[in-house]
Amino acid sequence: MDNKKTTNNSDQQKINWDEYTPLPRHRYPFFIILLGLIVISCATYAFMLFPKYLIASKKIQDAYMAYRHEHYLESFFLYQEVLEVDPSSKAAKIGGAETSFALGRIEEESTPGNNFWNSIAMRQLTKITLDSHQWTRIKKVMPQDFEQYFGNKRV
Repeated sequence: MDNKKTTNNSDQQKINWDEYTPLPRHRYPFFIILLGLIVISCATYAFMLFPKYLIASKKIQDAYMAYRHEHYLESFFLYQEVLEVDPSSKAAKIGGAETSFALGRIEEESTPGNNFWNSIAMRQLTKITLDSHQWTRIKKVMPQDFEQYFGNKRV
């Protein structure tokens, strides 16, 4: 038997498939493969960090609600937990400062003098820029003596 493969078309013609060469396998250029690996790596890293930042976001909301219900110490510790996960979180720094100023106001009423909580609040506000809404939030609880430490530029 002849090992040439043949088939019948509708016209009853015999086709010799051995005469045809198969198409070559497609090979992607190296930079495309490298780019694909980088995208996969970045996506994997983002998915690995997502739960941690989701929990931090939830804690910011819980801290804000504790602040609104005047549970200042609980709010302060929740903001500190967020700052342990993301030390650059502007929302946690502003919320922590707002809470610290509120705790400082309570401490000042009971024991006037050097206030520990106000110094923590000022430390949290270093090297960040406040927009007008954030400044209004902070100004509501911040003692007037501390306004001098902030620049005159307001957004």
